[in-house]
Amino acid sequence: MTALVDSAPVGAAVLDPDLRYRWVNQTLCTMNGHSADEHLGRLPQEVLGPLGEELEAVLRRVLSGDGSLVDYRFRGQRPGVDGHWMASYYPLRNETGEIVAVGAIVTDITEHERGSERERQFLNALVRVAQTVAGYADSREVLAVVAREAAAVLELDGALIAAFRPGGIVLEGRWGEVAEVAGSGELIPTATSPLIEEVRRSRRPQRLVTESPDAFAFRSRIAAPIVLGDRLWGAIKVGTSVRRELPADAEEVLTRFAELMGIAVASALEQRRLIDEATHDPLTGICNRRAFQQRIRNESQRARRHAGGFSLVLLDIDDFKGVNDSYGHDVGDEVLIETTRRLRREVRTEDLLARVGGEEFAWILTDSRHDALLAAERARRAIANTPFELVGEVTLSAGVASFNDAGDPATLFRQADRALYEAKRRGRNRSVRYSDLESDAASAPNTETQRAREAEQAHALSALRALARAIDAKDAATFHHSERVAQLAKALAHTLGWPAERILALGDAALLHDVGKIGIPTELLLKPGELTVDEYELIKTHARLSCQIAQEVVTAEQAAWILHHHERWDGHGYPVGLSGEEIPDGAQLLAIADAWDAMTVARPYAHPLSPTEAMEECRAAAGHQFAPAAVSALQVVEARDPAQSMRS
Repeated sequence: MTALVDSAPVGAAVLDPDLRYRWVNQTLCTMNGHSADEHLGRLPQEVLGPLGEELEAVLRRVLSGDGSLVDYRFRGQRPGVDGHWMASYYPLRNETGEIVAVGAIVTDITEHERGSERERQFLNALVRVAQTVAGYADSREVLAVVAREAAAVLELDGALIAAFRPGGIVLEGRWGEVAEVAGSGELIPTATSPLIEEVRRSRRPQRLVTESPDAFAFRSRIAAPIVLGDRLWGAIKVGTSVRRELPADAEEVLTRFAELMGIAVASALEQRRLIDEATHDPLTGICNRRAFQQRIRNESQRARRHAGGFSLVLLDIDDFKGVNDSYGHDVGDEVLIETTRRLRREVRTEDLLARVGGEEFAWILTDSRHDALLAAERARRAIANTPFELVGEVTLSAGVASFNDAGDPATLFRQADRALYEAKRRGRNRSVRYSDLESDAASAPNTETQRAREAEQAHALSALRALARAIDAKDAATFHHSERVAQLAKALAHTLGWPAERILALGDAALLHDVGKIGIPTELLLKPGELTVDEYELIKTHARLSCQIAQEVVTAEQAAWILHHHERWDGHGYPVGLSGEEIPDGAQLLAIADAWDAMTVARPYAHPLSPTEAMEECRAAAGHQFAPAAVSALQVVEARDPAQSMRS
């Protein structure tokens, strides 16, 4: 692509907002006699002297005006002779409409100044095509404009642009009176247009005038090849339904338009590539932090000018580190991509969604009348309500803030971040609005201390999860055991109608339920044969030790769930011997989830049971080992989604 643009018969350049050259093609270098290295990073006046100062004034008009294209004719010294040029300067925008650079298309019109009217028409057509490229149009729109201008210069009624494919052509652009032969992207057989096929064979322009119209309703028509680099890409065909002779120079004019078409498309793609690299996240394809920061500044200025407002939503994937640790970073990337795909469905065209951190997204809602909290809730449900293919349930938390409350971009971001923190603290998988947070001045002195304590607890909890995963990883048979138990326990709690906050708390407790096994010798954990009485007593100590380790970073209720997850409904469990409803409800669910995983996953001391066999064991143990309600919930989960109870 770079080689194609470099070889174009028009000069082209991209300058950054400081008016320094970011990129130039070879034709522009030939025009002014300076190499690419002499341009890059320098101002026009540093390259071209007084003429450069003149051009900088024009460039500033593009940046400070209404953002429209500016045409400018100028004279200057080109290598060896005085020259005449016509330049089109235009803003390069990202997908949010912000100007991130200035583009230039420069045409040497030294010979055209004394040329024919046809040449002037051609020159004007070139400008209009340049305007289309400058408008950040996609390639199909550019091709349609090229077709229109080609037909106008040759004074014909219609034009089409065809890309060559094996066995036929595909229409990529059309204008005017062209019969509908096929739909967009549909292959048109070779026999439909013999003239275009002759262009493909000869790589030269061809004309034909007949009494009968061809498939596109042309009686008089001419076609020319389109070459991208060294590759024959397609053809441009222009014609009319009237039988008449075509202009004598039609082949020359159309060939030049074919060259222009390749240049225009290449230029449009090059512009988009440069802008995308600067403002888009390469993994997810959405805007990056740089684009977000520019947009939030612009929205703030607009809100102040027009006494308007907008909202900011910060969204963060819950326990994303756990996803990376358990499944690997490649799977983590897939989760980010799928999360982005779902979020984009909730974002309106006029809003902006950006990835501003590893697993953090920012969403600017430009209409202050739009309820940002409701929008955040829709986005949250779009993630939580449908399991992800590789990892199962994924949730995110959201913090919402309004510019009307904040007054400036920095405060707005801090308020949204504070609301996001509160959503995490309250159990995750929820949306919190900053204005809804308590602002009692009496509690303010303790706020920072409390937040520091909570942050310390969150860090410790993350470390304990990592320790639990390391314990599971000691044995291939128990690898991901805690994650499987957590997944099933949450499904059981959901079936029993638990509120979302308690379901998440149960999941956290499940991840830590075996962390006390750090105090059990590895050879005992991996022993393939039957345990002795003393060995079994030592194994039983892991429940108390798990509780002791976890109680500093979990609630008292979660600690009780961990402590009693080996109690039995009939009172013959450990470590205390609770029975029936004395056993905390979370411990009842952890008990059956833990046992289910032990029964259905191969262990050194036992072959796995099939789900049907394991379910029979659980039914038989209802009211003895397991709580009857827990067994009933397991049957519902297994009937609804058998993979849920087996998910790793």
